[in-house]
Amino acid sequence: MPIGVFPAAVCADRGSELTCDSIQQALPDDLRVEIINLPPYKPDAKGIIERLIRELKRRMKSSRLKGVFADRPLDPGSKQQKRKAVQAAAESILELYQVLMEIVDDHNNRPHPALRRRPILAQAGVKPTPREAYLWGLKNITGLRRPPVSDEDIYRMLLSVNHATLSNGTLRYRNRIYDPANGAATAICEHSRRRATRIMIRIDKSAPFELFIPGKRGDWAHFRISEGAAEELSGVTIDEEQALAPVAKFLHATAEHEARVVRVTKDASHSKTKGRGRSTPVALDRKAQYAAAAQETAEMKAVLTGKQHTPVGKISKEPPATERWKDYAEQERLRAVEATRKRQGLL
Repeated sequence: MPIGVFPAAVCADRGSELTCDSIQQALPDDLRVEIINLPPYKPDAKGIIERLIRELKRRMKSSRLKGVFADRPLDPGSKQQKRKAVQAAAESILELYQVLMEIVDDHNNRPHPALRRRPILAQAGVKPTPREAYLWGLKNITGLRRPPVSDEDIYRMLLSVNHATLSNGTLRYRNRIYDPANGAATAICEHSRRRATRIMIRIDKSAPFELFIPGKRGDWAHFRISEGAAEELSGVTIDEEQALAPVAKFLHATAEHEARVVRVTKDASHSKTKGRGRSTPVALDRKAQYAAAAQETAEMKAVLTGKQHTPVGKISKEPPATERWKDYAEQERLRAVEATRKRQGLL
């Protein structure tokens, strides 16, 4: 791959990849590169980029990459084929990145017809490949020099901006543990508090195995993902994990529902089996209920006093006071009449 040089400005077509917080932090703030947003619906303002996109689509189609079309499908047949291809596509983002890098590397190192028509390259003995022409042009035409920033610093500045939590000497990002890999990271962990603190980090979402905490002075704090967390990722990017989150949530809910149905079914069958030896309850009339209640009371008294209880047949089956209210009312009336006669001297 040719060694690139950062320009003074970048023309963007208002795409999210150049308007996100990570790019705003990396280009304008860190590298001092101005972002110029082009007007909408003006593809002729960025002809080189459109030509690059067309070439990538053509090469991706020739590489037989699943779910890729060189042109936009317009007729019903092409649209149906596109839907089937999208469903059949199984490549991950990492595999797609690898295919794109192979296409770009092959394109930059093969002869280009437009460069063969440049006599200045033949005069200088430069091969008509984009890579050789680019490197020769940097030294002899543009006069640009590389910025006084190392490749490692440029890599870190172009990482995505995100947030992690630090508590009790443990750094967590998306519920995964990252271990310190240098002295600056160890110092940050040693001075961490028990309460979780939210801190800004830099991370590559396509390969989230390392992350950095920017430092104003000295080296950046460097962390590496733990072995268990790395096995959980299994080559999946952060973007893919976020895209698969609804599917994973649905599958978890489905599995939990099925397991709960099995548990409830087993409990119900177990309770039915366990209750087979029980006697069927007998419905009694009110008189029989009073007799059974009296029998139970007599048995309890016998247990407490040590005396034998009276058999059920000899228990008084007199109905309770709630059913003898007429007799009580008549007795109260007679007492009141007798008391009135005494006060009047009639008795």
